[in-house]
Amino acid sequence: MNESEKAVAEVLLKARALTKEQLDSAVRFKNQNGMSLEDALVRLRMVGEDAVAQALSKVCGIPFASRANKILSAEKGQGLESLIDGVFARDNCVLPLYLEDGRLHAAMAAPQGGVLGTALALKTGKAVACFVAPVSELVEAIEEFYR
Repeated sequence: MNESEKAVAEVLLKARALTKEQLDSAVRFKNQNGMSLEDALVRLRMVGEDAVAQALSKVCGIPFASRANKILSAEKGQGLESLIDGVFARDNCVLPLYLEDGRLHAAMAAPQGGVLGTALALKTGKAVACFVAPVSELVEAIEEFYR
């Protein structure tokens, strides 16, 4: 496991959302299938996407966005689709949410150590504030926005 995965596992263990035995099984599955720990936990249905995204949010110090908290919704009329095109959004699982004081706020499934935020800043020429969101909700929101 990499450091981020260890930290996410620790948060989930501490929250009692996951047992040590489940974690060991997920690590084996992850290694056998070449995927992230977070994906393995969800694929094995040990932990839901929401819990994984919330753990990532906590570990990375990035706010959590979801349909339930009403943050995972792109504001219409701000020209967001011209800043981030649909192909880039789908390929990188990122959704522009809104512009505020010249800063782009965007939701993503995995912050990737800030790499995606940096790529967005370079692509858009804007400072970027990131949110972490559950994958399936994010994919659905991206599809709705870029229809």
